[in-house]
Amino acid sequence: MSQNATTSTANALDLVLADDSYPYQCFQDTNTFHWKGIASRLAESRRSIVVESGDWDSSRLASHIYEILLRDILGYDVTNRLYWGGAATGARLRSGDSDVSIELWQADASYYREYITVEQSVIYAGQVGYVGKNGWYIPSWVVAANPNIFLDFWRSLDDPRALAVYPRSDIPRQCVGNPNCVDPSYSVYFNERLIDGLMLNITIRYLGQNYAAIIQDALDRHQAIMFFSWTPAIMTAQNNLTRLQFPVKDLTCLDRFLSDRQESDITCDYPIDFLFKASSVAFQRDFPYAFQLLELMKISNGEIDAMLRDLAETSMTSIDYGNVACQWINDNEDIWASWIPPPPVLDVESCPVGQGKYNVGSVTMCLVCSDGTYNWNPINPSGCQSCPELATCLGGSNVTPQENFWIDPSSYTATIYPCPISGVCWSEPWSNNMTSQCSNGLGGLLCTQCVDQSLYEWGGQCVACPNHMPGSILFFVWMASLAFVVFVHMIPKSSGATLDILVRTRSEGRDRL
Repeated sequence: MSQNATTSTANALDLVLADDSYPYQCFQDTNTFHWKGIASRLAESRRSIVVESGDWDSSRLASHIYEILLRDILGYDVTNRLYWGGAATGARLRSGDSDVSIELWQADASYYREYITVEQSVIYAGQVGYVGKNGWYIPSWVVAANPNIFLDFWRSLDDPRALAVYPRSDIPRQCVGNPNCVDPSYSVYFNERLIDGLMLNITIRYLGQNYAAIIQDALDRHQAIMFFSWTPAIMTAQNNLTRLQFPVKDLTCLDRFLSDRQESDITCDYPIDFLFKASSVAFQRDFPYAFQLLELMKISNGEIDAMLRDLAETSMTSIDYGNVACQWINDNEDIWASWIPPPPVLDVESCPVGQGKYNVGSVTMCLVCSDGTYNWNPINPSGCQSCPELATCLGGSNVTPQENFWIDPSSYTATIYPCPISGVCWSEPWSNNMTSQCSNGLGGLLCTQCVDQSLYEWGGQCVACPNHMPGSILFFVWMASLAFVVFVHMIPKSSGATLDILVRTRSEGRDRL
């Protein structure tokens, strides 16, 4: 089992199921992507990867998809562990008790700034694809039956006709004096503060753990109800519902709420929640290919809603969640195939540009050149070369010369020369391309030739020859020449203008005019 098999006491308080892994092989053609037998030969950790699922439907489905692809395609050992979820997930990723979480809500991620942005002790792995949205919902037939009340807009709640559509509540407004309404969650406090902020004549009835069954029963009995829900969820995926529209969020509304969830009145709608994926630092380091799959994984709202509707047709046991995820995998290879990273080539003879040949454990493989090294050889039989002096190497095939230096690209070894013309050699990353390191239209050897062959280098610039001067300039030069000729011709002969030449003759040994 994994080193994470026994979680810390503090991080396991909301554990629901220690092993919620799908027990069957789902995808049968395991060598389609050429990963068969590869994972066991990589110089990676041999421990089991712990995927954390939140105890709600969409999270469990998405987590099973990732778990199955890791196991059936890439060949890793995986444990899918079910938690209640929420803010505690961040602490488990930070400590390494969990490796991966597939669906995290910004609304719950109070740790985001501290762990992900500041400490970087939790790794952000991109958006899931589908987005989340909390809100108040009513059956669409109620809206259609009352076209003059505009029940889909919050101001209708000030209209006595609209209030008469819904059943009256028998609990105190805003749960005043009712300790059963105390709930520290994001959504409950948001609902209460929204009612206060917009001064709505609404009370909240908390239904507890049987919430979904009670709401679905009311919908099935065609009752006019207004209730809190979210997307993605079975409730919103399988029923024809209309979401109540509140004022659009301004720049400060959500900040005020987050600063004081219990007291600050708010007047804006729930924000769209861009659900994201995250991992532990150790997971990104120990399993780079599994992390790449995590980053590439994207599921649309339409796809998750379809899976939720399929799930609603089952008994919703742990196996049912895995079965629905497995069926989606077998039906949608065209979607997830692009998530699978190409397997590393083992026991290679040579490596392409930007990579070097290295022994890793029991295999010989190509690795991208790291900072301080480079490779320009397209059939490189060895490791990456060290960066030359007077240059900086950024990894791969990129080499950055210092200012006013030029790299000879005619060989696979970066040789640095000083530029004879100051200011024309760029100091920017480039990859074996002679013209990319020269400015002002120059190129060639040491940036001394104009790329446009009709021009010539002069003072670090490319200029045209005099015979390409415009006609007006040529006319002026011709006129000036003509005036000079006329002037010389008109000098009087009597002026006695002569040209004296001084000559020394050897025989006479003296000067003579």
